[in-house]
Amino acid sequence: MWSRPYSSDNGDLVNVVVPFMGESITDGTLAKFLKKLGDHVNIDEPIAHIETNKVTIDVASPEAGIIQKFLAKEGYTVEPRTKVAVISKSAEGVTHVAPSEKTPSKAAFELAPSEKEVDKQIPKAETLLNEILKEKPKVPMTRLRKHVATCLKDSQNTFAMLTTFNEVNMTNFMKLRSDYTDAFIEKHGMTLGLMSGFVKATVSGLQNQPIINAVIDRDDIIYRDYIDISIAVGTPKNEPIVMFVI
Repeated sequence: MWSRPYSSDNGDLVNVVVPFMGESITDGTLAKFLKKLGDHVNIDEPIAHIETNKVTIDVASPEAGIIQKFLAKEGYTVEPRTKVAVISKSAEGVTHVAPSEKTPSKAAFELAPSEKEVDKQIPKAETLLNEILKEKPKVPMTRLRKHVATCLKDSQNTFAMLTTFNEVNMTNFMKLRSDYTDAFIEKHGMTLGLMSGFVKATVSGLQNQPIINAVIDRDDIIYRDYIDISIAVGTPKNEPIVMFVI
């Protein structure tokens, strides 16, 4: 029987807990709260993001109400069913202050500075570049980025790496792209790139030469009956992920 993952101390207060994250995922990092203390949330509305080594998971509110308090902080390592917030269904005891209308300050009515004054205020490009170069990055890597970096480095350390260059006649493939580009964009919302052709060619090569897809296990050569190609791609969050094509 499916049920929303929460527990309640009484009829009004409801605990928001971390949901099941998937097979082989035991914990994650509380990356960000999407709501603030005193905000109203609807049932099943996400209030936080949990980052794991594989995916980013939403923590949804089990009931509609007001966020009374947070039980964890951003950056904490949490496990499934860890309590992260408390929702008040009746909103009693929660002070939710509406934004006040402040009187415009005197600065709001000041005239804009002249062009000469603006030129003095704008730093030179050389000075700005030097400041940027001196500043050290302060943003830590996410769990997903760390995991991908570890896997890529382990692959480099444990597998035979080979780089080769060969010239291939791409006339037929380029014509296929030209013929189906418009239909592909209409269906998928993106252009038909070259990667799909490279993957198809790689799969055909591995099927024609099974020894290339084989592995050595002690004294034996194991011929795989499947093909697993991993491709590092970029996401809208600018975090690399690995897409498995089998």
